[in-house]
Amino acid sequence: MFHCNLRAVKVKKILIVRYSSMGDIVLTSPVYRCLKLKYPEIEIHVLVKSNFAFIHGKNPYINKVWETSGSGLELLEKLQNESFDFVADLQNNSKSNALVSALRVASQKLEKHNVKKWFQVVFNIQSIQIPHIVQRYIQVFDSLELEIDDEGLDFFLPNENDVDQVLPFGYATENALVLVVGGAHEGKKWSPERFQDLLRLLKDQRVVLIGGKEDEYPFELENNQLNLIGKCSVFQSAQIVANSEVVITGDTGMMHIAAALKKNIISLWGCTTPSLGMHVFRGNGMVGVNLHTVTIQSKRSLRPCSKLGNRCKYGMNNKCIDVIQAADVYEAVLHLQKQKE
Repeated sequence: MFHCNLRAVKVKKILIVRYSSMGDIVLTSPVYRCLKLKYPEIEIHVLVKSNFAFIHGKNPYINKVWETSGSGLELLEKLQNESFDFVADLQNNSKSNALVSALRVASQKLEKHNVKKWFQVVFNIQSIQIPHIVQRYIQVFDSLELEIDDEGLDFFLPNENDVDQVLPFGYATENALVLVVGGAHEGKKWSPERFQDLLRLLKDQRVVLIGGKEDEYPFELENNQLNLIGKCSVFQSAQIVANSEVVITGDTGMMHIAAALKKNIISLWGCTTPSLGMHVFRGNGMVGVNLHTVTIQSKRSLRPCSKLGNRCKYGMNNKCIDVIQAADVYEAVLHLQKQKE
């Protein structure tokens, strides 16, 4: 990578590389806002995997979105013709490193703290400090003296609201409880049986379940409970989250979308831990009378089991997140609802 003092040059155009995944991309949102507000003259380009490009579609702080199905090397000539002054590698893997090297311009990459994460996973030492990934994204731009503001994350919904297309006639999602079922890795997924236990406890409350098609499950529901798992787009799910009272979720991309939409969140943690630096991110001063995060963690002593939640030290048939009981989550719901009174 080529490094230079960006304060000594006139930066006009920046390329930011972050291929995936949904939550990680949402977590980059403060970078674009802070850059554009401090340096409105800078043109901000973003390179992302095609299946996640929609996340940037309505972002007013981004000038151009480049889509790739691979590393972006197939776009190399076009990217070189843009004459970027600086490339920020927020992915920092072999593919992004190869692309940035080929561009041959001033660059900086994300500090992943993989050694610290390894110590946490191998020796179960959660006290090892790893800065939140949002802070580490911002640090990539130290040469521009970029600082994080107090506004938290951004997620821009489309102007058109088509969530009514998936709702039964007359069903209102305003101030409902939203249960996010599923996750990118098995160790992040609270089991359907635990969700069913929670639904029974919430029998008198309006509840909407959302998730991907792979998370579909024949839940037993009360009349005021609605199962939309596998029926919503990401934007439709996000609109339901935006209307909600409380969002109950594992360590998922929708958790970060809920934070961006300034919702009350109950987050459940099993094989991963907040200490790995990917917990709910709020802007300074945003947590208070009307905005709360309740973090419920498995009480097992060998956590974290893995960086990504793809392995459990106790076995996936006995995974850590299922140690969390529905009664604990129900108590957290009542606590948050009492805060509103």
